[in-house]
Amino acid sequence: MNTLNFKDKRFLIVDYIKHSSKLLQTFAYSLGTNHVDTCHLARDVISKCQILDYDVILLGYNLGDDKRNGQQVLEQLRRDNLIKRQTIIIILTAEISQEMVLACLEHKPDDYIAKPYTFKELSRRLGRSLNKKKAMHNIYEAMDSEARNDVISYCDQLLEKNTKYKTECLGIKSRQLYNMGQYKEAQEIYVKYLNNANCQWAAIGLGKIALASNEFEKAVSFFKDIILENPSYLPAYDWLAKAYQLQNDLLSAESSLEQALKVSPRSLLRLKNYAELCLSNKNYDKSTSAFYKTYEIALNSIHHQPENILLFVKSLLLYADELQIKDIEKLNHKAINGLKKVNKEFSSIELKTQTKLLTARLFNKVKKLADSHMNSQQAVELLNKKDNLFSVQGLFNIIDSVNDLDITEQVLPSLKRLSQAHPDNIELHREVNNLAEHPISDEDIIKAKSFFNIGNREFKKNRFIPAIKNLQRALTLFPDNIGTQLTLLNFILTTYEKDGKEKIDLNIAKKLFDDIGILSPNSESQLRLNVLKSKYQMLA
Repeated sequence: MNTLNFKDKRFLIVDYIKHSSKLLQTFAYSLGTNHVDTCHLARDVISKCQILDYDVILLGYNLGDDKRNGQQVLEQLRRDNLIKRQTIIIILTAEISQEMVLACLEHKPDDYIAKPYTFKELSRRLGRSLNKKKAMHNIYEAMDSEARNDVISYCDQLLEKNTKYKTECLGIKSRQLYNMGQYKEAQEIYVKYLNNANCQWAAIGLGKIALASNEFEKAVSFFKDIILENPSYLPAYDWLAKAYQLQNDLLSAESSLEQALKVSPRSLLRLKNYAELCLSNKNYDKSTSAFYKTYEIALNSIHHQPENILLFVKSLLLYADELQIKDIEKLNHKAINGLKKVNKEFSSIELKTQTKLLTARLFNKVKKLADSHMNSQQAVELLNKKDNLFSVQGLFNIIDSVNDLDITEQVLPSLKRLSQAHPDNIELHREVNNLAEHPISDEDIIKAKSFFNIGNREFKKNRFIPAIKNLQRALTLFPDNIGTQLTLLNFILTTYEKDGKEKIDLNIAKKLFDDIGILSPNSESQLRLNVLKSKYQMLA
């Protein structure tokens, strides 16, 4: 079937139909290899690739009852660095719809063969891939090692030999130059090959350089021309959207990604970016639909995470104001089921608190007040547990829900305590203050940050008294900020230690200690406070 020598190549065959797997195994042996492994399920592919390095993977797209498909397996293999660029990946599939093919090709298999196919054709494709891997072996190895100068050097060596892979070498070399900030050298390649066949990368490169130079209109023109000539070239839509975003033209960015999704509707990251743009543009019907599709496509992939369903619910809660109750109920059913599912899969107090609050808000939208109250009270109980530590984003999400529910007084002390775990996040502390009806203006925040930064600079110059005064000014504007309080305590104790009590009154420190409330155990703030208390006791 093939005169090429696969003797030293290790094959992995992934096909859930055992008869097909056996035939592919026989085919692989006919190519001269002595090493053929087979598996039928996605999880087994990952396990095998964690143990062995394969040279050729014949990867079925449909993996039967296993929840992941071949595309998702390939994506995980690349993310976890379980395969190298030298590995030949060929997708074998009965899926021939444009949306499936394009979604798969965006993950860059070496080839994609639709069933039914002949072994003669598969042999030809394998041979073609093997020749390319051999010719570009050094380049791929250097790329895997992120040795950019070596990549460029090996590309030049191959180009001097008038290689048949000239286009690939030039594309790789120019990307390396761009990533190294050598725009002039990259631009010379892009300009020279701009109008050659299959060189859309050159136009993309010129557009990217224009963006780096803030020449937005020029960049937009490059990306639009690519789309006009080749409507299926998806990266052009992404870069066009980015160019619009940099100009703060979010509606045009949304429109660009919407066009791309008509070409390839299952591109998950593009779909999520599109949903976020729709949300920013207050197109809640589109954002709600796109976020739910993101959630569905991400299931069983490396992108499956609680954020997907949380964003869908956030969008739905905004969209609900435009809907009839019966329509909200249909979407609520999807939302509540999704929230239950992520709670089972990603169990944490923080996530459970967020999902309980969101569920309460969803029930509010359909006037199911008893169900809403039950869920909100369960969230209150979770928030009031003493040993919790929540992330910044989790706290922002919780505050957003608390604003929408009548539970502020019940959770405010806990939110104050939990926010102390992030002493330097001024925006978080401001949101908590706003809940307490002590709003802090943007102007005061800017002034407080300025005083804080000046104080730090003064302290580094050993100008302790000016440093302390600036921190005190910051606290006047933002009195409950734990980060500023702890930094001021450090300044006072250091000044007392180095300059003596004639320069500073240690009672100021004592008052600050008294003002600081209960902090979350084991939080960064509590650990800093313990160190400062020990220092204070030693000095006092």
